[in-house]
Amino acid sequence: MLFDEEDVPLLKIILSQFIQRSGFAYDFLQKKIDLASIDDTHDLIQKMLDLMADDGLSDCEAQAIVDWLDRVFQFSFRVEMEHCHRLVDGVAVNLLLYPYTHRMIYLHGFRHVLQQAFAETVVHAMMGIGELAEVLQMVKESAETTNPSDLYGDDPVGAEYQQRDANVVQFLSDNPEIRHYVERRTGATIEEIWGITKGDFDEKKLNP
Repeated sequence: MLFDEEDVPLLKIILSQFIQRSGFAYDFLQKKIDLASIDDTHDLIQKMLDLMADDGLSDCEAQAIVDWLDRVFQFSFRVEMEHCHRLVDGVAVNLLLYPYTHRMIYLHGFRHVLQQAFAETVVHAMMGIGELAEVLQMVKESAETTNPSDLYGDDPVGAEYQQRDANVVQFLSDNPEIRHYVERRTGATIEEIWGITKGDFDEKKLNP
């Protein structure tokens, strides 16, 4: 088997954890977990940086690998979401300094702000998925392909779009009402739009 030079640090970590029978890579390969915790992901990236420094990789090469790991594990996104959760918890703690009635008045307004943000994301998700499905149908026809993955490049940007499509399929699988809206709007089934079979959709997976 041949591997690119930039894959060596990650392969070293995976093999060392597998031999030691510990760490995220080992647990993932043994199917003990589906996704690393934020701390485990940070630890994995830090180990990668240490190995790359020992192997003499340039800063540009190291940054490219770190950026790739960030996309694979959605690390920055998950960290930001964790910060949002902590901010909400912090609001709750600060409100303990006020009388109960005042707390409830503030929380009512705070919940309204969150509900408004949630409603906006729902609307944007529905409209965005509908527009995405229409564009994919049109571009696939001109490109003479049935799989949207063929439209993306074989690079980190292409991988990001493939992950986007996988997330959309998962979202539509969990929300049949939105799925029906998208199918009515495009005049095609989700299986046809994303080039998947019925069985694949039921299992919430895209074709490779």
